Amino acid sequence: MTPFHLLEYDHLHPDFVALTQALDGELAARNGCAQQAYLGLNKLDGIANVVVAYAGDRPAACGSFKVHDGQTAEVKRVFVDPAYRGQGLSKALMGCLEARARRMGFSTLILETSRNFAEANGLYSSLGYTRTDAYGPYVGMADSVCYRKELVP
Repeated sequence: MTPFHLLEYDHLHPDFVALTQALDGELAARNGCAQQAYLGLNKLDGIANVVVAYAGDRPAACGSFKVHDGQTAEVKRVFVDPAYRGQGLSKALMGCLEARARRMGFSTLILETSRNFAEANGLYSSLGYTRTDAYGPYVGMADSVCYRKELVP
């Protein structure tokens, strides 16, 4: 098992940006033409709370959140490099994002993923996220699945 360390940033760190580009490539490969509907939703606008996981000095995974409303933050751009999957990194990453959101005073996290990503849906369910109605731009998108979690202080 590879040792990892997580670093938090309050800006769009270049390692985060590079990992999100890899995420976009994987989404395009997995979703094909259907990914076109999400292109405008995956921009990095409004994201200033970023976590990057490193294996040594190599960026291995990332995640972020942005303000949705006064008490709610939206988790965005969660990705683990395929070379590092299956080692519990996504759970550690989500735990770090939740702790950061809690420290910043958010009481709820929401997120969206595709119904086609069984591993993502399994992860979020295992971490206590519950399915919720589609919100914002995801209303009416057949492949979208939305989740929420109330953060306990």
